[in-house]
Amino acid sequence: MNKDKTYAIVLIAMVFLCLLCAAWFVDTRQEPWIPLRTAVTADDTALAAATSGYTFAFADKPSSAVRIPSTWNSVDIYFYGADANDETVNYKIYGYKDNGPALLLTSGVATLGLAITGATTTFYADTITETDVHAVSAVTDSAVNRVAVLHLTSVRGLQWLYCEIDIPASTQMASASCEMTGY
Repeated sequence: MNKDKTYAIVLIAMVFLCLLCAAWFVDTRQEPWIPLRTAVTADDTALAAATSGYTFAFADKPSSAVRIPSTWNSVDIYFYGADANDETVNYKIYGYKDNGPALLLTSGVATLGLAITGATTTFYADTITETDVHAVSAVTDSAVNRVAVLHLTSVRGLQWLYCEIDIPASTQMASASCEMTGY
């Protein structure tokens, strides 16, 4: 075999291997939205430093905490609630590593807009206002009567998320929920 043919075969093999490797590492999986909290109708007992059963210790992790896939680097969360638009819900998002304490990632207020979820009295939050941020986060698409999304980056290493809910009496919604997805 002459030198030019050998070079061409090696070059074609290298290009093929590069394309194969690139296709292998392209991640286009579609993660579903999964419930983080569903139909909360009363305030959660807040995590506290010394309240038995509700401390920040991993052993006291609330039963409604959700295990997240280890492949998730970032999480998106949206809120919705039943009753009427312009009602609010206060939230705190905590993250847990296995056997580690609850770490506050962010807290804030979600306000319902007019975009309905399918049920005529259940609305998506169109505004999310963060009040206490301890993680890299951003609110996307916070526009009138659309669906606002809370985006948390750098959650790699966390195994559990917990959303603590507080429904203010002045804007009492019948129930509050939130869902998450990751990538």
